[in-house]
Amino acid sequence: MEATLKYLVQSAAASTLILAGIALVLLERGTLTLSELSAAEGDLSALLRVAGACFVVGFGVKVALVPLHTWLPDAHSQAPSGISAMLSGVVIEGGLIALLRALGSLANDAATWGTLLMAFALLNIVAGNFLALRQRKIKRLLAYSSVAHMGYIVLGLGIGIYTGQAAGLEGGLFHLLSHGLMKGLAFLAVGALMYGLHMAHAGQRPLELDDLSGAARRYPLVALALTVALLGLGGLPPLAGFMSKWQIFLSGMAAHNTLITVLILIAALNSILSLAYYAPIVNRLYRREPSPAIAAGGRLPFSMATPLVILAALIVGIGLWPGALDAVLQSAGDALKLSLVP
Repeated sequence: MEATLKYLVQSAAASTLILAGIALVLLERGTLTLSELSAAEGDLSALLRVAGACFVVGFGVKVALVPLHTWLPDAHSQAPSGISAMLSGVVIEGGLIALLRALGSLANDAATWGTLLMAFALLNIVAGNFLALRQRKIKRLLAYSSVAHMGYIVLGLGIGIYTGQAAGLEGGLFHLLSHGLMKGLAFLAVGALMYGLHMAHAGQRPLELDDLSGAARRYPLVALALTVALLGLGGLPPLAGFMSKWQIFLSGMAAHNTLITVLILIAALNSILSLAYYAPIVNRLYRREPSPAIAAGGRLPFSMATPLVILAALIVGIGLWPGALDAVLQSAGDALKLSLVP
């Protein structure tokens, strides 16, 4: 109930800001057709800059941009694991697409929006990783990890908007896709373990770090799937997470901008830092001595294994053959560049 009320209040306030931004755009331009708005020439007025700020803050709540993220750890950790997978893998990314479409109507000031997005990206990456370090509940840890990974996505998009290069936009979209797969797999694997350890015995409590000791002996497929997801989120090759982060980093270094280079170095160091909370989970999965929860765990239905295998295969496959997505990413990157960069 606490998580629900927190999201209800914050989401309602965010929606109000978005509607205010839409009203300001209509007042200034007399139209809400995105193609007409993006084709408008001339510098943005103060009113339209205020509208852009309303969009960034309003959609920023949906996207969990720091410090607008406080609803996400509670909502993701308390929701059923299947819903948590959708929240991290689809819903917050959907909010980001909406933000980009809204800013596309104000593309005359791309440098400002690019700078603003990169600033939010830095906050998300640093805050998300450091807050995840102290977590003992697995789903809450993964929720803070989503905050950090939204930072990587927004960083790539911000670089692309600021520099006008499609490579940054493609990197951000690539990580949006890979994060959806990896975080979806992580939440589904955790949900399967929660079912085997607690729900099958008519119990229900959060899955904690110590509960995972020895899980690979009793649930080898689930442990392997969770390992693939976590190592991919940590950016280890040859998984999808490494390839998408690498493309973002390369696009930033290609900009030859000192500030962007510093941001890339901070993001790269934070990617290494994230292993400080992913690696202990993997370590516990493969311990010899099972925890009491694992020892008393129940059987998992076969239906739970199918999505884990599919998602794990996609993460490995995209990591080994990232070129298979080139056509899709280039088309999406070019479309975003046309709408966001004047």
